[in-house]
Amino acid sequence: PWFGVWSLLALGWGMGLPLLLFAAGLGQFMPSSGPWLEVFRNILGLILLGLAVFIISPLLPSYIEVFGYILVLAAMLYLLVVSLLRRWVKAQVTSRVASKTAAIGVILLALIAGVFYINYTNQQEKLEFQVVDNYDSMQELLKTSATTNTPQLLYYYADWCISCRELEWVVFGDDEVQQKLSEINFTKLDITKASEDTRLMTEYFAIIGPPTIIFVDAEGKYREELTLIGNFDKPSFIKRLESLVN
Repeated sequence: PWFGVWSLLALGWGMGLPLLLFAAGLGQFMPSSGPWLEVFRNILGLILLGLAVFIISPLLPSYIEVFGYILVLAAMLYLLVVSLLRRWVKAQVTSRVASKTAAIGVILLALIAGVFYINYTNQQEKLEFQVVDNYDSMQELLKTSATTNTPQLLYYYADWCISCRELEWVVFGDDEVQQKLSEINFTKLDITKASEDTRLMTEYFAIIGPPTIIFVDAEGKYREELTLIGNFDKPSFIKRLESLVN
């Protein structure tokens, strides 16, 4: 019981002591309100908008997601430029200069985002895989693996899975990993939409959710000890691929 008493006492002091110190005079060190506070409020609002774009990004196409980030960053740049120019430039010149600066910033941000997006799509095009979204096709793949003596890699993914995007960018997009994947059949099992097929596909290997990597050897045997769930790094993935092939 004393542990609970001391825990509550420590909690009370931790929450109350800062308020007591602030009321005793530390408030004089707080910056005074002014135009900067308006700029800070606007920037904070834009940060929250960027967070909203990030949260709903799994439901958006990639180009809309990139466009949303560009708009948020451009608006933040505009506010910063306006607030800085108001300190050194006359008011009538501020809006004109700020508009030109913001336009240049938007163009630069668009170019940078375009480069990253093109690089991302190029990496995706390098990956050679087939997409399966029904249970019968998955069973055919497993039979093919056993008859052709070719190892099979089954990648459970969904469009709303953020970790799946990270894996495809960091791990699957690596040149060394792609070279290893060329030795086996790489199949993406799409479980984006809830249906009877996706239920059967997930229950077959008793997976919890995406991303999950299932390894099937050349004899058609499920190598459960090699299964990867969630995020993983490149070395651990390559190690399992080598174990599957060898």
